[in-house]
Amino acid sequence: MIDFIDTEELSRSGRTLEGVSALSAFPRLFSDFPDQGNVPVKWAVRGFREIGGASFLRVRAECVLVLECQRCLEGFDWSIDVDRTLEVVDSEEAAEAGLAEADPEAVERIVGSRRFDLAGLIEDEIILAMPYVPKHDICPRPPASAAGSETDTSSPSPFAALGKMKKH
Repeated sequence: MIDFIDTEELSRSGRTLEGVSALSAFPRLFSDFPDQGNVPVKWAVRGFREIGGASFLRVRAECVLVLECQRCLEGFDWSIDVDRTLEVVDSEEAAEAGLAEADPEAVERIVGSRRFDLAGLIEDEIILAMPYVPKHDICPRPPASAAGSETDTSSPSPFAALGKMKKH
């Protein structure tokens, strides 16, 4: 994996950098999830410029992670397929310009440099593509808290008193 790139040079040249890296090359991903085994992450970053001179990076990444379902706590495969274009700007001020507009179609801006962390960029994009609360569409077995949870009528509802007050 290439650790650092010159964003200006990559955008100007229009080159594409690509490779396959082990998930262990992305420490924030590798440490926060169940054992992933030897998961390959296929990635590519292409630099380009528009006619007006604006510089961009197109970031692509693909992998299959094992996530833990938050309902049943079983592991399941989650396919990640990132394809994002980012505008490369010279300063934080330029990156933040236009954020107030909150245009959902606007291209995200990043501050470029001669020593830009490529692995960190790919890792960030994978993290952003993950579900906030991972869960199966349909769990293969019922969640532990729901197993055998017949309606328990032995204890009164804590809201029963409120219901009586409402009737008066």
